Amino acid sequence: MSALLDAALRDLRSLQEAEAVVAGREPHPHVFSAPNRSPLYERAVRRLWARFMRGAGLRYRKIHTLRHAFALLLLEAGEPILYV
Repeated sequence: MSALLDAALRDLRSLQEAEAVVAGREPHPHVFSAPNRSPLYERAVRRLWARFMRGAGLRYRKIHTLRHAFALLLLEAGEPILYV
């Protein structure tokens, strides 16, 4: 995991903890959860992803495709292959 992603996840977690304190509840144990605070399950994520793709008018692609697209963007931006 990159340092940038680590920092972003830590910031998100810190925000979630602060929001929980303001709301007077315990923070959820997961960084990513469903609106009802339950864990995200793969099946639900896939359904949401398909709905987002349809809503954007895009042809369906697997979520894993994002990994390849991001790698390509990093390479095009001049990042070393060993980093990517």
